[in-house]
Amino acid sequence: MNEIEVADRKYLVGKMPVMKQLHVARRMAPLMAAMANEGDVAAKIAEAVSGLNDADTDYIVDACLGVVRYVDPNSGGTSFPVMPRPGVLAYDFVDLPTVMSLVRAVIAENLGNFIPTAPPASSAPEAV
Repeated sequence: MNEIEVADRKYLVGKMPVMKQLHVARRMAPLMAAMANEGDVAAKIAEAVSGLNDADTDYIVDACLGVVRYVDPNSGGTSFPVMPRPGVLAYDFVDLPTVMSLVRAVIAENLGNFIPTAPPASSAPEAV
């Protein structure tokens, strides 16, 4: 499991079963096409995301958060599932920006060799 920090909290990002990876990748095909095009990548990704239906969006988020664990500092570093069952978040502090960061981390970890990931919002182009 890969440890990441989001909003000053530690999480463990796990591996999805290969068939779940396939189903997530299939549902993300419109996003992959948007990322492959030149130009304003952020606008194209936003347009592709808005075109996903609710069921596909829920599948992607549920599949991704299903392999994420929160590392609780108050329990000696024991980790607990962020989403113990599809559609049910275990913690109130997991807000939309956190969900999106965790989903991106899971996709990078599980599908990084298959789906191109956009650079982090905080990264700036290097000077030449």
